[in-house]
Amino acid sequence: MEIYSNVYQYLKQNRMEGLLGLKKSGVYQWTDKLDANGPLGKVLSAGMLGSEDKAVKEKLAKIRAKLRSGARLTGEEKNFLQTHDPQLYRKITALEKEEAAYEERLKKCSTRDEAERAKTEKLGQIAADLKQEDPEFSMLRLTRMQDVEKKTAIALSRKP
Repeated sequence: MEIYSNVYQYLKQNRMEGLLGLKKSGVYQWTDKLDANGPLGKVLSAGMLGSEDKAVKEKLAKIRAKLRSGARLTGEEKNFLQTHDPQLYRKITALEKEEAAYEERLKKCSTRDEAERAKTEKLGQIAADLKQEDPEFSMLRLTRMQDVEKKTAIALSRKP
């Protein structure tokens, strides 16, 4: 059993093992390039994509990069995702609902100890879901929950 110093290291290792598994299984050849923006990489041939498809792929790549950086999506970007990548759109809306619920839970905590228990439970829940989720999405989820914790830190520091 390997020991990881933090969740980020575990997620990175998990993603790399997934990519290696795909390469070893023969789905991808060792010489193929993987698209870093796809779910565990998709082989894209630039010659096969039309200019319209290229524009959509580029915009999706920009949106994914924005998500990885931890930024919020605009309404226009969400509409674009709803049209062109409904699966990612569903994940993002579910994540936003989870964020709101987590923020409310932290605000309703009456003591700092109760808030720390809630934080620990959330981290445990994210760690338990690592095997079922895309590692990239798990990192996004963890980052968003940490942002919620930072946002509510001042209110929590005033509690006994």
